[in-house]
Amino acid sequence: MGRKNDGKKKAPQQEEEPRVRKRSTRWSTLEDTAWSDIFYCEDRKNRYNFIKTFGFNQEKGFSDELKAVPEIYDELRRRKWLKFNSLMIKDNVIGNVRLVREFFANAWKEPYDQHTDRAYVRGVMIDFSALALNKFLGAEIPFWCALESATIDFPKWPEVRRSVIKNFVGRPGTQWLKYTGGEFPTKIRLGDFKPVARAWAEFVVHNITPVSNSSEYQVENALAVKLIMEKKDINLGQWLVRSIRRISNNGQPSFTLGHCNLITALCRAMGVPEKDDDNPCLPIRAMTLRYFQNYDVGPVGAQPRAARARANVVREEPEEDEEMIEIDRYESGAHPTQQQPPEMPRPTYSEDEVSALMTQLAIARACNVPHTFYSDQSVLYQQARAREANFRPPPLYPQYSSLA
Repeated sequence: MGRKNDGKKKAPQQEEEPRVRKRSTRWSTLEDTAWSDIFYCEDRKNRYNFIKTFGFNQEKGFSDELKAVPEIYDELRRRKWLKFNSLMIKDNVIGNVRLVREFFANAWKEPYDQHTDRAYVRGVMIDFSALALNKFLGAEIPFWCALESATIDFPKWPEVRRSVIKNFVGRPGTQWLKYTGGEFPTKIRLGDFKPVARAWAEFVVHNITPVSNSSEYQVENALAVKLIMEKKDINLGQWLVRSIRRISNNGQPSFTLGHCNLITALCRAMGVPEKDDDNPCLPIRAMTLRYFQNYDVGPVGAQPRAARARANVVREEPEEDEEMIEIDRYESGAHPTQQQPPEMPRPTYSEDEVSALMTQLAIARACNVPHTFYSDQSVLYQQARAREANFRPPPLYPQYSSLA
């Protein structure tokens, strides 16, 4: 006999635990040897638990209104990126947050296996190689990728060569942002870009190489914008898979995820099942013609066009104003409606640790070592360089000042 309802409320349903599979070694495929119906092995489940609260940098495409700007839509058409752009528009695809986090967890690889561009997602093996992505998107596959070739030795580019990029994408008067710890400048203010360059710049860092803060624009991404505008051959799938690998294998304590719409669409095309309690990724609006026309065109430092327009014209389109506010918010890297990763405390280092790194850097310079392999963005490196700038070493010959 069944149990009678005693009137008690049911406990709230928690996130379903993955069903662990029994492994088979005879005639087994990769799917058959998976640890569970969700995760390929137990390490992937641990990776999911690590990233499951991380926020997304959501995609943002060009609206159909941008067909009035031939430098944008003609280029999308020529490169066969129209389907890719359509997937970035909120009315076309609603991303699945949990599904994409499971994808990134299963795409995580050990260093010796990071060349394998496949991820097990809910019982389906997803091929996200450059070839598979280009086929799915219908993108043009060039014989030679100008971006890949240009970025091989990019870290060694001197400032004069980087300035060619800055002057190409930036309006007159564009300056480098202040930089510390590195030998060459690395960032430009996004607001200083020329209109077409800025539109492509936003497209790149929202859809192709997602970053959490796009207002300070990396010059390496600006190089990609320059190559797009110069109609140079670019392998979109190759570019996307490099970004997916970077996110999947990111070792930082917190970072931003991306490609939610793209990965969701790819998984759906491969028949990956979805659940009723999967949560959607909150979309942002596509770039409109009105928003594009409000980009500044004059020299940097002049009164912004948007400020002049708002001072002289009565607002008659409140919905459009709300749209611009929303886009501006995402442009600055703020995602208030999405759960963000916890803020990590800034690490501290002892005097001996800072001094040891200073000594190693000094030895490397004295021996003309071409690479030190230290991250110039790390706190320890920046502390060492800051102290080095204020440190006056004693003379080599203290007893003979004339020889010092």
